Amino acid sequence: MPADKLIHVRNRLRGTDCVQYDLSGEVLSSKVIQSKNVF
Repeated sequence: MPADKLIHVRNRLRGTDCVQYDLSGEVLSSKVIQSKNVF
């Protein structure tokens, strides 16, 4: 889980849509994988 948080923090700093997904923890996992591939 710590790894996911680190990735989430990076996306948050970038100012991506991850912030919106942050409100729904369930979707966050899927978004993290997508963001990882994009960046």
